[in-house]
Amino acid sequence: MPTFRETFGESAIDFASISKSDIKESFISTGSRTLNRILTGYSDVGIVRSRIYELYGTEGCGKTTLTLESIVSCQKKEGKAMFVDAEHALDIEYAERIGVNFKALEFGQPDCGEEAMEMMLWGIENEFDLIVGDSVAAFTPRAELEGEMDKDFMGIHARLMGKGLRKIVSKLGKKNPSAIIFINQIRSKIGVMFGNPEVTPGGRALKFFASVRIDLRDPRGQKVVEGGEEVGKVINAKTVKNKIYPPFKKCKIHLTYGHGIDRGKDLVQALVDAGLAEATKKMVKLSGGKQMNYSTFIERMRSDKKFRERILGKLSGE
Repeated sequence: MPTFRETFGESAIDFASISKSDIKESFISTGSRTLNRILTGYSDVGIVRSRIYELYGTEGCGKTTLTLESIVSCQKKEGKAMFVDAEHALDIEYAERIGVNFKALEFGQPDCGEEAMEMMLWGIENEFDLIVGDSVAAFTPRAELEGEMDKDFMGIHARLMGKGLRKIVSKLGKKNPSAIIFINQIRSKIGVMFGNPEVTPGGRALKFFASVRIDLRDPRGQKVVEGGEEVGKVINAKTVKNKIYPPFKKCKIHLTYGHGIDRGKDLVQALVDAGLAEATKKMVKLSGGKQMNYSTFIERMRSDKKFRERILGKLSGE
C-alpha cells in the first residue's frame, strides 16, 4: 500500500506547529515591540508568514498606521509588500513619512470586492511577503455596485469573503509564504439588549480563517498633550484570537500624529510589560539599575551603542 507521501507528494505535508526558530526566521515586525510581544511572545517578532490576520477596531485607532509600519519592517528586510486600498483613501505622503518605499510597494485600488480579492491572490501566487487589504468593509461585491440603491443584497458580501478566503487558504503554505492582513471596521447590531452588540462586516468566514484577530481601541483620556497641543494618543490592543501564542493578551501602543509609532515610548512600554523596568511620565528605572530621566534614557538608547545592545538583548532574551 503506497504511503501518504507517495500518494499525495511532499507538498501535501505541512506541519501546523511553529517552533521558536521558525518564528524568528519567518517574521515581519509590526513596528511596535509591545504589540509584537502579545502576538508571539517576542519583542522583535510580530507577523508570521503563511497566516491570516484580522486587525479591527473603531475609527481613528491606528489600524492603517500599524499595517504601514509592518510594511516598513518588511521592506527593511528586503521583502515584497502589497497594499490593496479598497477604500481609496490611503494618504501616500503620510505613508512615506512613516518610511514606506512606494517605489518598491505594489499598490492597488480595486473597483470592487472581487477585484480586491484577485489582487491579493495574485500577490500570494507571486510570493509577496506581506499583503494588506484595507478594508473588508470596502470589499463591495460587483453586483451591489452595479445594482439599484433600493435593492436588497443580503448575504452577498459574506459570500464574497467566504469564497475569497477559501481560495487564499488553498494557496498559502510552504510554496506561497505570504502573511495576509485584513483591516476591518466595527458595526453595531440593532436591538441587542444583552451581550456585545458589536460585529465586524463581511460575515463570519474571516473570524474562522484568521489565525490572529487583534482588537484595537482608542479610549478616552489617553491623548498625548505637549505644550497645550494634542500630538498623539495611546491605543489599547488585545488579541481576541491567536493560534500562534496564548490569546487575550493586552498592550498599549504609543502613536504620534503624522509620524506613526513613537519608538522611544514603545520601547519603554515594552520594558515595563516585560518586567524589566518601571516608568512614569518623567522617570525610567531599569531592574537592578539606577533611575534616570525619561528623555535621558531615550537619548542614551539612541547614542550609546553598548547600552542599546544590552537593553535590546534583555528584551530579546525575555
